[in-house]
Amino acid sequence: ICLIPYAFYRLVCFGTGLLKLSWKEVTPHNSSDSGGKTFQQSTRHETAARASSQRHSLHQRIRLSELTPKTLRSISFRDRISDLVGSMTFAVLCTAILTGGLAFLTSQFFQSGLTSAVDPGSVFFFGLVTLLGSWAVLISGKLTEGTGIDNSTRRMTQLFLGGLVGAAAYVLDDLLMVTIPFPNAYFDNPPGMFTWVGRFPLFDEFIQPTLAGYTVFFAGLFALRRWWWHADGFRIKRFRVWSLLCTVLLGYTLTFFWSFPQVWAMTWAAAISSVVQLSSVWLTPKQRYAIMENSQKAALRGGTDEPSA
Repeated sequence: ICLIPYAFYRLVCFGTGLLKLSWKEVTPHNSSDSGGKTFQQSTRHETAARASSQRHSLHQRIRLSELTPKTLRSISFRDRISDLVGSMTFAVLCTAILTGGLAFLTSQFFQSGLTSAVDPGSVFFFGLVTLLGSWAVLISGKLTEGTGIDNSTRRMTQLFLGGLVGAAAYVLDDLLMVTIPFPNAYFDNPPGMFTWVGRFPLFDEFIQPTLAGYTVFFAGLFALRRWWWHADGFRIKRFRVWSLLCTVLLGYTLTFFWSFPQVWAMTWAAAISSVVQLSSVWLTPKQRYAIMENSQKAALRGGTDEPSA
């Protein structure tokens, strides 16, 4: 029974071939027709040669370009939202695993200072702030990926988002009544060159970060780092240890100038960098080449030459 449709298909193909052959035999061939066919054949050869040269030049252009986060490319709004939602969802899992592992391996990190036991509020506080920071980086990175926006605009956007994350961290700290230890604090002088920003102190009478302390730290952490390279699909590797170390060094440097708990600052920097890199979409070189090739082909066929926002 299964062979019947296939036999019918082959029979139709055989009959169509016979009709074409008989039509060629009946149709008269004169010199003008042969000349027209010769002209059509030469036109086809020229078109094929032109297309081949265009493909060769296209391949050359794609090979010469490094296909880094600086590469301009067309990404539809639907794809941006899809990648963003997937990355934000996966960031929740990465944050939970990282925070749980940190609490299991280094229980002293989450001690409240009153007892030697792990403080659940501190664990929840650290994980939630890490997730908020990762989401902020993913939102700003995915919505501007491949658009060619200048770095100053990106850094101003990240400065604003970092300030929001810092304000949210202060609110959560107040709600959960978390005590962040200042291990190097001597009496009333925590480490840091500056303990005030204008008339706003960076720590309170209990040697805890204030709203200004949280805002200054996270705003500086977001503004002074190229976070869009962490979230871009065209980054060099899915996870780069060098990027992680540079982010940790930046966190330490900020506490050297502005008073903030050094251990928590460096750990937050490492956690946000790790979560963003692990949760963000990463494309292999072959996938990047295919995307750029399709984009260039669409442009050669008369499509848009500029990447969509």
